Amino acid sequence: MLAHVWFFIIAALLGVYVVLDGFDIGAGILHLRVAKTNEEREAVLRSIGPVWDGNEVWLIVVGGALVLAFPTLYAQSFSGFYLPLMIVLWLLLFRALGIELRHQLEHRLWHQLWDAAFFGASFLLAIFFGAALGNVVRGVDMDVQGHFFAPLWTDFSVGPHPGILDWYTLLTALTSTCALAQHGALWLLMRVPGEVRRRSQSIVSRLWPAVLVLVVLTTAGTYLVQPQMRHNLGAYPLGWLAPAFSIAGLLGIRLFAAKQRWRAAFGSSALFLFGMLLSAAFAIYPHVLPARDAALGLTLQEAASSAYGLRVALYWFVPGILIAIGYSTYIYRASSLVLGLAISLASFGCQGKGQGPAPTPPEVLVATATAKTFTEWDEYPGRVAPVESVEIRARVGGYLQSVSFRDGARVEKGTVLFVIDPRPYRATLKAAEAEMAQAKARVETSTLLLQRAQAIKASGAVSQDTLDTRLQDSLMAQADLQSAQAAVESARLDMAWTQVRAPFSGRVGRRLVHPGDLVQGSTSGSTLLTTLVSENPVHFYFTVDEASALRYARLWGNTEDGKAEPIPARLVDESGIEHEGQIDFIDNRIDERSGTRELRAVFSNDDGSLIPGMFGTVRIPHGDAHEALFIPDRAIMADQLIQFVFVVGDENLVERRTVELGPVVDGQRLIRSGLNPGDRVIIAGTQRARPGAPVTPSEEAPSDAATEPGAAQ
Repeated sequence: MLAHVWFFIIAALLGVYVVLDGFDIGAGILHLRVAKTNEEREAVLRSIGPVWDGNEVWLIVVGGALVLAFPTLYAQSFSGFYLPLMIVLWLLLFRALGIELRHQLEHRLWHQLWDAAFFGASFLLAIFFGAALGNVVRGVDMDVQGHFFAPLWTDFSVGPHPGILDWYTLLTALTSTCALAQHGALWLLMRVPGEVRRRSQSIVSRLWPAVLVLVVLTTAGTYLVQPQMRHNLGAYPLGWLAPAFSIAGLLGIRLFAAKQRWRAAFGSSALFLFGMLLSAAFAIYPHVLPARDAALGLTLQEAASSAYGLRVALYWFVPGILIAIGYSTYIYRASSLVLGLAISLASFGCQGKGQGPAPTPPEVLVATATAKTFTEWDEYPGRVAPVESVEIRARVGGYLQSVSFRDGARVEKGTVLFVIDPRPYRATLKAAEAEMAQAKARVETSTLLLQRAQAIKASGAVSQDTLDTRLQDSLMAQADLQSAQAAVESARLDMAWTQVRAPFSGRVGRRLVHPGDLVQGSTSGSTLLTTLVSENPVHFYFTVDEASALRYARLWGNTEDGKAEPIPARLVDESGIEHEGQIDFIDNRIDERSGTRELRAVFSNDDGSLIPGMFGTVRIPHGDAHEALFIPDRAIMADQLIQFVFVVGDENLVERRTVELGPVVDGQRLIRSGLNPGDRVIIAGTQRARPGAPVTPSEEAPSDAATEPGAAQ
């Protein structure tokens, strides 16, 4: 029983997919026929642009349901139809590229290339989908092992060994193409005004008779090539509802199109397509993949998962289908096809012969594009750095006696920060002073003896050897005195270094040692005690790209001290400019790895708000003041990489304009191109506005944009 339920669930899902994705495939088939100018073709793409990729979700849902319920069918179909399925995937890809890449370059040949790709992929998709449906209904050349491989064609006859293409599958392909083109034309009639609507109306009137004839021929052909259809019509009377839906939908298209009730006509087209898919499913039931030899066809029971698997799959299917419905409803929003179909189906019984009063155009809030005198700037991120920064380290070893500052406090130059136990160094100093006193005494004694020897040498009482010895003793005593003096000086330095002082005024960091700790004072392994940074002024380092560096060099000239004019900056939590400085350093080379050049600005920091390590943004003005156009930033919308706004024209008709953006100033966006002074742009109610449709605008009071970069936000 569950296998039969899943069969009709998947048939219904396929019907939903064809209804939803059918209109954008149909719009692609008619793209070059109904839209002649670039603006008209953009309007056609915009009509399906917000929803076309969401429609593909239902194809994924169908594939997932097929894997869960009928894995054997999934495997055999993808094996036998591998080449056509790969072609379909490539065509879906080219459709997506045609929609998305067309807007990336404003050039006529570029537009023509992707317009042709969009049309060609849409047309071939309709052909392949119709031919695929014809192959399933007709049956494939399956062997006793359940394997088949269909060539592209054989002799175009429906024999025991047919190819993918024969007279019947070509007939279903042609029927599919015309039906989807009609479906797409009805969608464009609802969504695109002007000449596109007029041409679409003409196409609907011409396509309907062709679709009627093709449906009759396809039905007759199905009756001939699929005997199961004749059996099912007699065995299951309820199955007549599927062709009844198709007939009612096809007649509804004619009736409502004649009265220009396009929503009802589109709903009729959806009913027609849905009925045709259900009719195809009913024609092959209880097979899921018929064979030309009826005894070899794959039936529901043969292809289905186990009863337990089907039951578990059903549990997963319920939340999955709810997610798919929610997603589709979300992407369609107020103009969603889900709601549109409900309104269209309800309109069969609710709409009268007349159209009723014309709906009131939606209300929108607009602002006027205003011209201001403005000097442009470039913004660069960077970091605050201290002018002076030092690690306070011990220069002598010993036990720390005291710490004389509060962590994070501001200290003045020469303030004692740490005291290392001075007693060993005081004793060493006294010993050195005593040694120096002994050396002085030895110098005096040796000098006196030398003088005596020199005085009595003339009388011959002292030999020359004795005189030389006295001279040598005097020189050695003087050298010992100099060594002792150096030792005293070294001991005094060590004694002075037991008091660690601030080398400059600034803010000290946290203490890294505490009283009683043993610190090392060697040159290579001295203990880090704390850090000290200067606070006023501070530096701000940032980098600019090579092109900007060249522009600034030409603008400023090759001055040694950099730019002398004020440079504004702000921190990450500041909305306005609160700091001004000057560039005082430009690096002498460009970094080869990053292609940037480092600049440095110096800022006064009297209030201490610029803390080293902070991120900030600096603005460098460039060029002269000029007239610039501003609109509220909330008016900007994006379509992939394209930014645009909705402009309200003189007759209150909405027009889409692509714009080139500049910086934001006080909530106002600078517009480099795409708008003119006095243009009215929509800033609220954009979801209710559609290009070419009328609106009821109300003005917003204009706001002033900044005229100087120093005041910019």
